[in-house]
Parts: sequence; C-alpha cells; structure tokens
Amino acid sequence: MLKKELWTIKIVALLAALVVASGVTMSTGGMPVAYAQGPLDTSEGYRIECSGTRADGTPLRLNRGTVVVPGELPEAPSNLTASQVTSTTVTLSWRDNPAGEQSFTIERWVNGGWWNRIAQVEAGATMCTNTGLNPNTIYAYRIQALNADGVSEYSPTVTVVTKEY
Repeated sequence: MLKKELWTIKIVALLAALVVASGVTMSTGGMPVAYAQGPLDTSEGYRIECSGTRADGTPLRLNRGTVVVPGELPEAPSNLTASQVTSTTVTLSWRDNPAGEQSFTIERWVNGGWWNRIAQVEAGATMCTNTGLNPNTIYAYRIQALNADGVSEYSPTVTVVTKEY
C-alpha cells in the first residue's frame, strides 16, 4: 500500500501545483484538491499543502511546499555548433537569443553516459572551449540559458568525436 500512497501523493502534489499556478479550483469526489484566488504575482510564492486519508481512515498529511509562478523564462540558445575539434579540445558556439538571460550552463555527456554540467558562462557569451578531453571519444553537448525566473529549454544537442592522437 505504501507505493500506491506515494504515487498518489506525487500526483496530488503535481495537480495542486498546476491548479495553484492556474488559479482554478479543482475537486475530486467533492473534496477540494487546491485553490487559489486572484491574479498570480510572479514574484510571490504560493504555499501548497496536500493531505489525504489512508485506506484505513487515518489522516495522511503530506509535505508542504511553496510554488513560485515563474516570470519570463529566457529563450533557449540556438544554432549550437562544435568546431576546432582536436584529440583533447572542442570549441562550442551558439546563438544568444535575446531574452534577458543572466548566464548559460553547458552540459556534456561522454559515450552515452549521464549529462554533467561542465561550465557556466556569462550572459552574452557565444563561445566556450572544452579542454582535457580523451582522444577518439564521443561527446555530446547542450546549453541552457538562466535568469532569475528559471531556466530555458535546452538547445539542440551537438555530438562530436574527438580525433585520435
């Protein structure tokens, strides 16, 4: 029963966050799931609290949290390309789409592994060189723009194979 309760908690929490963000009242079986009144201020956090009842009738209090309705997220960088590929370096360049970003985060995966953050560069940057790579290895890169309201979607991915020695 615990797994089902945890899954229900996740669903209810997600629904509550969506309802709070939209300002709509939603109910299931006549019981309110979440409620928000008035226009939403993007600088204000909205507190959500979820609760329920276990199958045996005992109350179930779930985690409380705060949902912040994002303002304007930055636009994703575009035209990501890789050049000057050697056995140990790759130079990345991209288009900085105007949307008030404060920085860019660059992520990389190696030979199909996990994505890892490798660099964060200032707003307005359009190039970064990744050094210390292994020869004859597959690397993929993607970039996100960040601002005070959150992160953009990822740029399209670019994949390279470093040269042999």
